[in-house]
Amino acid sequence: MYDISDFMKNYNKNKLRSSWAIYYKGNKAIKYIILDKSQTKQNKALKKRAKHEIDMNKYILKNKDKLVNTLIPLKTGLMTKLKKLPYIGYYILLDRMDGSLEDLNDKRINWYSIMLQILLGIKSINRINIFHNDLAPRNIFFKKLD
Repeated sequence: MYDISDFMKNYNKNKLRSSWAIYYKGNKAIKYIILDKSQTKQNKALKKRAKHEIDMNKYILKNKDKLVNTLIPLKTGLMTKLKKLPYIGYYILLDRMDGSLEDLNDKRINWYSIMLQILLGIKSINRINIFHNDLAPRNIFFKKLD
């Protein structure tokens, strides 16, 4: 289980109804999906979106040996500490990345190589019947190689 106290302080301070956030701890990234239980009863689309994201990450985990150039979650699940609170909480544990494509601005970058890697990643997720419906520079992550 992961400590979510910092996230919940910020969540309560801003009086958020539902939230998606990523926090970094060392070389890991934890994506939290918090849904207000009263809101999910009123907004079925929000609950469906959260369930879809969790289910998709579980599916990726099961099929990780078939994927290349794809960010594979390390673990995903329900945050059990939230049972007594009026929230439903999920987490997705990932390796920490160095940035997104949006952050790259170095003119020496080999864009041909990056585009090839992106296309290979898209091809591999399509092979297991996952289709990315929000492909944008902010959603394409990279890790610097030493």
